[in-house]
Amino acid sequence: MRRTLVRSLAVCIALATASAHADADAGPAAGPQAGPQVGGDEPKVVWGVVAGMATALVPLAVGGAFFAGTDDTTKRRDAIVGMLSGLALAPIVSHLVAKEWARAGIFGAIPVACVVGMSVLLEIHPSANLFAQPADRLSFGLLISLATLSSGIGLLDTLGAVRRADQKKRARSPVLPVPFATARGGGLVAGGTF
Repeated sequence: MRRTLVRSLAVCIALATASAHADADAGPAAGPQAGPQVGGDEPKVVWGVVAGMATALVPLAVGGAFFAGTDDTTKRRDAIVGMLSGLALAPIVSHLVAKEWARAGIFGAIPVACVVGMSVLLEIHPSANLFAQPADRLSFGLLISLATLSSGIGLLDTLGAVRRADQKKRARSPVLPVPFATARGGGLVAGGTF
């Protein structure tokens, strides 16, 4: 079980590093045509969704090929954990690229929990993906379904990053009371963005 978890974490770290490195290389070279970004602090939504989808789809394709190509339960277990690791990292990578640190943790928590749960399930019942008891197969299917659904929701949530960034900018603009004086009196004027 320890080897499977270590492999899962190694795959997660490698994919996150590769995605972050690719985003750092592509960001400045792509210029303003890269996506809906106006200023330097705008979230890179297009790059975030593309990086998240690549993080999900590449391990899914490679893991699916490994899973289909063997009957060995150990290799199939590793393929499944690799596929779910990509799904777990997808919303995390997409939100990190879009500069939404807290949302990366929020939307990445459920898929990561599914990877851990699947690792434990396949360690206890290695044939849960083939001919296991109905309860094991149900757990297997529920974990895969939950990881896929929550990963997709996390990727879709990244699309709202620009709107959320605009709302934060408006919320940060202080309303400043400014005193004024005239020949007949004075008072306060509230200035700023409402």
